[in-house]
Amino acid sequence: MGCLGTCFRVPIALLLGYAAMMIIVMVAFTVAFLALPRESVYELQSWQPSTLWLALDIGICLVAGFIGGAVATMIGRKRAGILLAFIVVIVSLVVAWSVQSAPRDLEGRPEFPTKDMSFMDGGKWTDMPSWMPWAHGGIGFISVLMGTSFAGRRSKHE
Repeated sequence: MGCLGTCFRVPIALLLGYAAMMIIVMVAFTVAFLALPRESVYELQSWQPSTLWLALDIGICLVAGFIGGAVATMIGRKRAGILLAFIVVIVSLVVAWSVQSAPRDLEGRPEFPTKDMSFMDGGKWTDMPSWMPWAHGGIGFISVLMGTSFAGRRSKHE
């Protein structure tokens, strides 16, 4: 297939790898938020996320990045996985910067988290640690490279 195949395969691999990551992140966070009691998601009488929630956040991001890197590598070979890792870190840093600099909409936020609030409101109103959005870039970069390495080794053995 040659160069023409690579020209199509790599962008498709990037799109599908990134889409796999986003789907995993959205589904996993939604399920975790709805399944866990609010006492497990937030610190007591606070909008600060619990240690359990922060650990879940990191774990979900690691799994999503690993799978995204593996998907990109299986479709577009190793160069697609490496390129996806750099795209993830760049997008994560832009998102972290915009989250830090944008004013927050706290209209309608109750004093403490409630059992009946939606996932979207919880995400909008949570007081995440300032380091977390920046950490997502490094976590994503490393986990995508891990998935790329894993998928690259598997394809050589088959």
